[in-house]
Amino acid sequence: MSGLVHHYGLLALFLIVMLESGGVPLPGETALIAAGVFASKGKLDITAMIAVAATAAIVGDNLGYWIGRTGGRRLLERWRRVSRF
Repeated sequence: MSGLVHHYGLLALFLIVMLESGGVPLPGETALIAAGVFASKGKLDITAMIAVAATAAIVGDNLGYWIGRTGGRRLLERWRRVSRF
């Protein structure tokens, strides 16, 4: 388990936080807490973790905005039931 966290921890944190910030219902805050626990045990670098989480949140937010901006209207018009929202 320690090897997986060391090799893929920051990448997994980036993907989870980015997707959660973009609108996919994933546990981004829980992933940040878990990464903080691993950083406190020396398995991850806290500085890199903070930078990765901030970057992922910004990228995910912009990606979600872009998807909504380019395809949101068509998606709402496709299903009349949700068009009132």
